[in-house]
Amino acid sequence: MAAIAGVVALVGSAVAGERNLLWLQLLRVNAATYLFLAGAVYWAVLAAHANPLFPWANAVLHGGAGIVLVADWLLVGQRRRLPVSTWWTVLLVPAGWASFLLVRAARDGWVPYPFLDPERGFAAIATTLGIIAAVGLAFVAILHCSMFLRRAEPHATHLPERRPRA
Repeated sequence: MAAIAGVVALVGSAVAGERNLLWLQLLRVNAATYLFLAGAVYWAVLAAHANPLFPWANAVLHGGAGIVLVADWLLVGQRRRLPVSTWWTVLLVPAGWASFLLVRAARDGWVPYPFLDPERGFAAIATTLGIIAAVGLAFVAILHCSMFLRRAEPHATHLPERRPRA
């Protein structure tokens, strides 16, 4: 899910060009957060248990993609800050994904991540998801507040013309 959001954010930004669309800015910052957190959770918790068929693809997806999206957010675009009232939107996709996985786990016992295993109990799973959500909110807040790193004049691609001295 995070990778799909990242691809849609990058392609949407390329298509939108210089237009500063609120929904696209939210998608960009949220996708950067999703991919950063997916990478952090993967490398901190899951990598030791993984046996990927293509290790280089795993490294790119769980490491490089988050770095690319965070760099894109920090360096590309205008300096206009997004409203604080939009920070909560970062929880929409992970909440939907977690809900789907928990319903599936209750139905047939399958979970893709050991920290969502129903045998751990509801309290342990809720605590884990709460921690991930809190870290996600903190990270998106940092990204929202980091707008000062972007260039001041996104349209300035050439040097100003010199006027002859009188």
